[in-house]
Amino acid sequence: MSEIASFQRRLFEELDRIVACLKDMSPEQLDWVPPAEGANSLRAIASHAIGAAEAHVVACLAKQDVARDRAAEFAVRGGDGTGLIERYAAVRERIGSALGELDPAILDEDRSTSWGAFIGRDWLIHATCHAAEHAGQAELMRDMAKALERHVADVAPPDR
Repeated sequence: MSEIASFQRRLFEELDRIVACLKDMSPEQLDWVPPAEGANSLRAIASHAIGAAEAHVVACLAKQDVARDRAAEFAVRGGDGTGLIERYAAVRERIGSALGELDPAILDEDRSTSWGAFIGRDWLIHATCHAAEHAGQAELMRDMAKALERHVADVAPPDR
């Protein structure tokens, strides 16, 4: 397996973990934000992780155009997770295509952006680490939202 293919496999594993958290969650669970300063909903975490992966790999590494609105990634609300799951499928395909077209020599080439000077390999490392960080957050948010729902059901007064 090539180095690029190895990074792609690992990046997709992390993003798949995030998207798996969206399944079987109610809109209220997806939008729940814990009472902590700077916290985000599961939906926002997933939206941001998908957008960031596309930006890091497709734009920063492969130098292809990506229309990204980072603020909108965090403002997304409502509905089930279907839209994000569909968006991820399209982004996953775009990342796979971009990586499949790369010459392995690009891993050692300068791929500097407005964020700083990096070689190609740095962008793959960053994209994978960033996705892994958010995968852990997504799993925690999923588990907390489900636990909160069970707790509320346990303390709710019986119907009369």
